[in-house]
Amino acid sequence: MEGKPREVLRSLTTFIGGGAPRFWNTASPEQAQLNYAQVLIEVADTHDTNHLIEPLQRAIDAEIPGARVDMRQLETGAAFGIPVQIRISGEDIPTLRAFAARVSEIFRSIPAAARMRDNWGPPSFTVHLKTDSDRANISGVSNLDVAGASSTAINGANLTVLRDGDDQIPIVARMRAEERTALSDIRNLYVYSSSGQQKVPFHRGDARGGQTPRGGAARRGHVRLRPVLITVAATVIALFPLAAHGGPLWEPMCYAQIGGLTAAMFVTLIVVPVLYAIFVLDLKLVKWEERCVADPVAIGAAEIGAAAAV
Repeated sequence: MEGKPREVLRSLTTFIGGGAPRFWNTASPEQAQLNYAQVLIEVADTHDTNHLIEPLQRAIDAEIPGARVDMRQLETGAAFGIPVQIRISGEDIPTLRAFAARVSEIFRSIPAAARMRDNWGPPSFTVHLKTDSDRANISGVSNLDVAGASSTAINGANLTVLRDGDDQIPIVARMRAEERTALSDIRNLYVYSSSGQQKVPFHRGDARGGQTPRGGAARRGHVRLRPVLITVAATVIALFPLAAHGGPLWEPMCYAQIGGLTAAMFVTLIVVPVLYAIFVLDLKLVKWEERCVADPVAIGAAEIGAAAAV
């Protein structure tokens, strides 16, 4: 540039964890994500922009290996983003990945092509959590409680944001690093019930040698007793004022609902368990499989599988 050093940079603005708000009609804001940053460079002379893009691109690629960096000039007119895009569609993920790799190799063989990439990323391991709903319900927790506890322990849950001047520092609740180094560490979790104060070990043991039909029906009836009574009582009590003073339109409807809920409560807690025991023990129409449990049985079981990050 005329062989003399001169001031080129006018301003430098950085955005960490997301893109800038819309400041240009062709620049779409990027959603917040921890692995994204955006740097806006304003030069003193607009004629220097095209001369700086390629040197800066090469320098940053050399200094930050493994990062995807795009140096681009702000577009005027219709935005085109990535100049050449190819979309491969299908249902079989391994086949799609193979075709994507072949297309990338073809582009890499073109001297004028640069920065080939796909939006799949490398293959990643995923953990699928299978919850034993029966054991979880007997323990007083739901599938949502188990999912929330495991997700919070491994991935973390955002609690709040700490402001330090202009900086915003997220506060995340998560297990310590040494407590989540292995997949088996998830067995040490405690699941807290959202409907009560009890906590249940994620990997709960059962030392009983089996359960009779009457014992199983009585235990499940005991587990369902409190939520059913609370739900029916709250609804029936709320309907009584409307039934007493609701006039000819609401009175018969409310009394019908009160009677139906009350009858359904007795059917759920008494009639259904009794009929089930009769069908199993007396009529032998339903087969009861008694299982001996010698080893601890997990409320949730984890499976590891290889899946592509789409």
